[in-house]
Amino acid sequence: MVAMGRDPSRNRRRKEKDDQGKHHADSLRWKPAVVGNHRRAKCRAVIQGFRDPHLHLLLRDSPVLTRAGFHLILLVAISRDWLLSSSGCSSAFLQGGAAPERPEMIFGRLPKDIIFAEAVDMNRYGDFWAIVGSVYGLVNSPRLWHAEVTKRMKDKGWVDHSLDPALYLLWDGKTLIGIAGIHVDDMLSCFSRCEKG
Repeated sequence: MVAMGRDPSRNRRRKEKDDQGKHHADSLRWKPAVVGNHRRAKCRAVIQGFRDPHLHLLLRDSPVLTRAGFHLILLVAISRDWLLSSSGCSSAFLQGGAAPERPEMIFGRLPKDIIFAEAVDMNRYGDFWAIVGSVYGLVNSPRLWHAEVTKRMKDKGWVDHSLDPALYLLWDGKTLIGIAGIHVDDMLSCFSRCEKG
């Protein structure tokens, strides 16, 4: 289905069956190239997480920045004349790591598609892969991503807020020098202009 007002050739979603009858899905969208007006395809393989044999064992809750946390960042930035910054993480859910509660490995078969064939040497690696980390479509990928973000923030000295687990504070002694919020794979942060390191 294509949203009204969009060029139907720009975006497409496709589901297909392979020769063994297993379902695969991929998503393709066109992005403007950096140089000139050539377009290039961006394609992402998505695992069908609802078919995961360990679905009932996986923890799926993943905190996101609350509305109050979002407004707190803006309030601190405005009232203290701090630098406000927003950013996004590409391929966030691929960086989440493995699920500790998964009792055994799962496997996936890549779709036989010209785009995947150009990206991956199927003759070298084959089309049947062990899934050892988090990938798009697994129900616990957002949780694993949030756990990884929290670990890295704490390693850098940030403290998560007691009322909003997606809000992080950076202190220099008893002085607040930074505040950041994570909403899925986007970050909004502000820093003191005198913030060190």
